[in-house]
Formats: sequence, structure tokens, C-alpha cells
Amino acid sequence: MRKILLIAVLTIGGCCWMSKRSCFPPCPPAEIVKIEKPCTLPPKLKLPAADRVPCPEQLKDGSCYDAENAAKLAQRLSMMRDWIKAVRSRCR
Repeated sequence: MRKILLIAVLTIGGCCWMSKRSCFPPCPPAEIVKIEKPCTLPPKLKLPAADRVPCPEQLKDGSCYDAENAAKLAQRLSMMRDWIKAVRSRCR
């Protein structure tokens, strides 16, 4: 009885996976995005290099900078924020 049932299931193909068909409708094509207002990015940034200094024993897992390099880091951060603001104002 089980053999007959198994043969019937295999030959009839009532299940999608048995008959190798898809049960779901095909996916719709991807929507084409039209850019209404293309934007031009500001020029590339030239960031000042900041060098690390050796950390004391208490701060071995951290990053240490002297006053001059800390100022360069602050300048880099400021320049990057200004660049992002310029991009947002141009591309909205």
C-alpha cells in the first residue's frame, strides 16, 4: 500500500517541489530609479596626518596623541563634518 501511494505521489506531481515548478508568481522587475537632480560632490579632502605617541602603562589599550597631533585630529574631524554638510546641501 505504501509503495502504491509513493508511486502515485511521484507520478502525479501534486506538490510544486515534486514537479519542479514554482508555486509563486515570478518576481516583478526591479524598479528603474530616475535621478531627478544629480549632484556633484565637493572636492576630495586633504586631511592633515596625525601621529600617535606611546601610551602610558595605564592606557595601553587606548590611542594617545600629544597636543599638536590632537589639534590635527580636531581639524580633521571639523573638515570632515564641513564636507558632509556641503554634500548634504548639494544633494538634497
